[in-house]
Amino acid sequence: RRRAAQQEALSAIIAAAAAAPDLEELIGKALDHSLRALSMTMGGMWVADHLVTRGLSSEACEQMRAVTRTNGPNMSDPFCAEDWQTVNPLHSWSSLGPIMGKAGVRASLYVPVVAQGRQIGGLVLAAAAARRWSEEEIALVEAVGKQLGESAERLALLETSRQQAQQLQRWLEQTGRSY
Repeated sequence: RRRAAQQEALSAIIAAAAAAPDLEELIGKALDHSLRALSMTMGGMWVADHLVTRGLSSEACEQMRAVTRTNGPNMSDPFCAEDWQTVNPLHSWSSLGPIMGKAGVRASLYVPVVAQGRQIGGLVLAAAAARRWSEEEIALVEAVGKQLGESAERLALLETSRQQAQQLQRWLEQTGRSY
């Protein structure tokens, strides 16, 4: 039953990605479906300069984003914190422990948002209590990160095309007025 709910969520995310008019809406819907699929209420997602959070402070997500930018390629794999209070202090994510504690987070799952093999954002789901993350949950959230990345790239290309069309239209209007 839980697996069916997760597959339903992934299908809903794919449908939302196809219909989203802009990146902000895409991120919000993908995050909402991901949280619902895992029966969670805290999370955040960012792509480029867009950040959406639910039940989790923007500060915590901004700090995660900063850690992923600082550590770059080392952040290309998922990271599961079953309990932030027990994360190895030598781990590249350990600096987030106090921030997560302040945000009321004991456990979190992070996956990169990837497009064409490069990281363009991140997705984090969080819980107020320590918990284990199943392989199925990790796989679902990874699939969301990949789907979101490809959809975000598509939306970015669409936005660039719109801007170019608007520039061309303005140029044609200006040129037409000069005759």
